[in-house]
Order: sequence, then structure tokens, then C-alpha cells
Amino acid sequence: TIYLKQYPQLQERYALAKLTNQVSVFTEGVLAMEKTLLGVVRVEPRRILHDGLRKELLRQLAIAMHTTLIFPSLDEHDDSVCIEKKILVQYQHRVLTILDTLAARVGGYRRSVEYVQDYIDMAGLKMWQEETGRLINYVVEQEANKFLRRKIFDEHSSFQSAVIPIPSTIILGPIPSNPNNKTKKKQNHNLTFMGRTLQALSELTSPQRTIYSPNDCAWFCYELSTDDQKKKKQSPPPLFQKLCGLETLITVERSLGVVGLAGLDRLLAFQIVHTLSATCREFKVQAKPIAAFLEHLQCQALDPEWLPPASSTSSSETAKFYAAVTKKLEPLAHRLGSSLLAVGHAQLLRKSITHALCLRSRLDASHLNSTLQALDASLLTDLMAHYQDPQHKPYPLDDDKKNILPELSKLLDASGLSEPFQTIYIATEPLSGLSVVLLVLFLLAAAKLDFTPSLATLVMMNKNKYNRSKQLPLDGFVLVVGVHTMLKQFHPAYTRQLLAYLSQFISSSLSGLGTVSSSKQLPTEIPRELSNMAWFIDSFCRVAQLPPPTHFLPLDILRALLPSSPSY
Repeated sequence: TIYLKQYPQLQERYALAKLTNQVSVFTEGVLAMEKTLLGVVRVEPRRILHDGLRKELLRQLAIAMHTTLIFPSLDEHDDSVCIEKKILVQYQHRVLTILDTLAARVGGYRRSVEYVQDYIDMAGLKMWQEETGRLINYVVEQEANKFLRRKIFDEHSSFQSAVIPIPSTIILGPIPSNPNNKTKKKQNHNLTFMGRTLQALSELTSPQRTIYSPNDCAWFCYELSTDDQKKKKQSPPPLFQKLCGLETLITVERSLGVVGLAGLDRLLAFQIVHTLSATCREFKVQAKPIAAFLEHLQCQALDPEWLPPASSTSSSETAKFYAAVTKKLEPLAHRLGSSLLAVGHAQLLRKSITHALCLRSRLDASHLNSTLQALDASLLTDLMAHYQDPQHKPYPLDDDKKNILPELSKLLDASGLSEPFQTIYIATEPLSGLSVVLLVLFLLAAAKLDFTPSLATLVMMNKNKYNRSKQLPLDGFVLVVGVHTMLKQFHPAYTRQLLAYLSQFISSSLSGLGTVSSSKQLPTEIPRELSNMAWFIDSFCRVAQLPPPTHFLPLDILRALLPSSPSY
């Protein structure tokens, strides 16, 4: 039974008032002291008080984040055929519970600082934001060292301070054992709590276990059939449950703050740069033995793109040609696809983080958000006008304004106004045969995927029978985003060539079906490969913000082949 006298929490209020009085008396005595000299050292009591509070706040935050952000692992299930939905839901619940625990603990620290600021004569919220930002940025800098050749050590960090040092022995120290983690296999070996948080989000949204829905901007898992349905041998349409979306990232923002979300975005950018660089190097080495074959395909067999392949005179020969090319390039396409899926996965996580940052920016700093958008648009307009007419339009950024672009870029990233899909991450050299290998990758994916209207994407419907240890995990939209990111690092001619090859495959296949005479007389049963290939073209153009390739494929045919309503 709870009585009315228990609701006011008199004992707790008395303890709070007593502690507040002690803080006030101590602060009053310190502030009453004048500046004194101890030998040649000038002592400022007010400065010592403020620095001590900052140092203790930093230590408490470091301990809380380092000891709380310890997540379980799903590595012990990697050898199984398919991870059950129940395990994924349990993992999601445990991750959210850990984030909520940290959010409650950190929120208590922030309320305490804001409550006591009037009694210590300092801006508590400013102190909170400065020290939290310094801690998160330092941790992100140390975590990003694994992607850098020239590493930034603790003594060279711009976020470290001699007066108020960041406790690196705590942050970079050993990970405390997690009593809730009962796994005995692989553990999380990331250096800091930011790396562990990013690893948890990556496992929760992995293409090996989940499906990304572009309409919902979220990741879903399969709802496996029940025992009753198995006994009756029914095969109902698969159901999906949401695992991660904007709500999850808002929970991360409550625990780590806006600076924490921006730090995760930076770590993902480092990861994408590292993966793309390694992919380009591996592609050069692996494509070297078959360079002559790739050159033959580009210069003879698939040229010109508006005609069927040169060696094909009938529908059967066209099918045999693409089957032979696919068999020859399948190992190379398989290795390239694994890297592109990882890139697409990281890109979609970055896109979701920018959505969460943009939402927070519009709610809490609408004037700053609008100002940044206007300044960004005006600078781009002036730069474009200068490069179109450099004689009459001077360069808008002279020596006094040369630092505007780097500072504006930082503010845009922190406000969620950046565009990850249009970012150029690395400087590349030409890769001969890249478009042909990407064509083969799409051909392999189109033969294995089916369109799901509830998610508006291509998924592998027989995922329960799919052994991921032997084959490439496929998620249609993730693959499209990965391919677009790869091609964005090269000249636009690579993108045009890939769209031409995809359109050539559709046109030559329709020609074999005897439907080239009229674009309105398509067969009643469209082959799945053609429908999926049309979806790939449509999704790629939407992600890349390009018009449909009507100069290679008539728009009516593309619309008729799409398994869903077109976006144009």
C-alpha cells in the first residue's frame, strides 16, 4: 500500500536540500577568496573551482559511458542457416535497454549540473556541452585511428588538455565484463564505447540478417512461419517486424547527444573510405588476369549498347551469351558485391543518422537550420556562376573568406543537412571493366530476388533455406546504394555505361520474346529477371538523382516492366 505522505518524497527532498546547502556554503567561501600568490604562481580560487568541476564531470561521464555501453554479440549465430526473428528481437531489446540506461544516467548528470549552476556562479549548460563534445570528439578521433595511416595519439590530440585532461586510462582501458552477456565466443574488440555502439547498430541492421525498406527508412527482419503453419504445410506471405529506424537513432541521441550521433556519422565515413580504397585495390589485382576478356566485352561484344550483343543473332544465343559472361565473371562479381553491400549498409546508416540530426536541428534550432540552408544554397549558386563565367563573375571566396567552406561543411554535417549519397569519398584511378562486372552482379542478384510490395524492395524470399556461409547475402536496395556509391567515385561515364548495359540486357531479352515491335504488347508473364532489372534501373536513378535512361530504353517499356508504380 502506498500512502499519500510517500508521494512528496520528503526524505529525498531533505537530502537534496542539505547537499545543495553544502555546495552553496563551499562555493560562497571559495568565491570570497581573493587572488593570491604562492611564490610566483598566481592562484585564482574561482578558476580552480570551475576547472575542478569540469574535471570531475568529465571523469563521471567517461566512467558512465565506458561501463554502460557494453553490448552483446550475435557472432555465435553466424554459422547457422538463418538467425531466428526471436533472437534478433531479443538483441534489439537488449541494445535499447543499454541505451536507455545510459540516457537515464547521463540525463541525471545534466540535470544536476543545470540545478547547481546558480549556486556556483557558472554556466552549467555551457560547461556540459563543451565537456561532452570534447569527450565524444576525442573518443571518435581515437577510434578512427584504425582507419588512418598517420595515427593521432593521446598526447597529440587537439581535444586533450593539460589542465582538464580526458581520462584516457578509463576510455582506452580494458572493457569491463558484462554480466548480461552470456556468450562465450567472439567478443567486441572495438577500442572505445563509440566503436562498440557503432558495432551494435551495424549488427542490428546487417544485410545478412535484415532487410532495408526504402519507403519506411528502416530495417526489418523476417517473421518465420509458426509450427501450426508448418504442420499444415502452408506457405503464407512473409511478415516483417521493424528492428531499427528513426526511433532507435533518437534513443542513441538521448544517450550520446547530438555530438554522439555526429561522431557515429564520422566513423561511418572513415569506414566507407577504408572499404572503397581496399575494394579498388583488390579489383585491380583480381581483374588483371582477365583484362583481355573484359576489354573484349567492352569494345566488341557489348558495343554498341543500343544493339543486342554482337555474337547473338537469336534469343537462345543471347541467353547463352549472358550465361557464359556471368559464369566467367561470377567469382569477381561475388567478391565485389560483398564489399559493395558493406558500403551500401554504411551509407544507409549515415542517411538515417542525417535524418535524426536534421529532425533535432529543426526542432531545437530552426533558425540555425534555415540559415545554414540559405547560406549553403547561396554559396553553391555563386560558385556555379563563377565557373560558368569566370571573367564576369569573380570567385566569391577571397582570402578573408577562404575558411567559410570548411566551417560550413562541419555545421551542415552536425545539422543533418549533408547528403551521404552524393559524397565523393576517395580519389580513384580508372578501373577497366568495372561496369561489366557490375552488370554481372546485377544479373546474379536479379535471378535470386523477388519483389515484396510491403517493403517496396527486392528480397530473397527463400531466406530460411539460404546458407549465407556459402553464398552472397543480398538485399536489393542496399546493393543499389553500394553500387551507386562506388560509381560516384569515378567519372559519370561509368554510370552511363552501366545504365546502357542494363538497358541493353532488357532490350535484347524482350527482342528474344518477340515484343520489340510494339512497346505496348508485353507478354502476360514477364520474366522475373527483367522485372527485377527494371527495378534496379529505377532505384538506381532515384538514388543517384538521375532521369530515367530513355535514350537507351523507352520509358513505356520501363514502366510496364516495373513490379511497382514508377517514381516518374
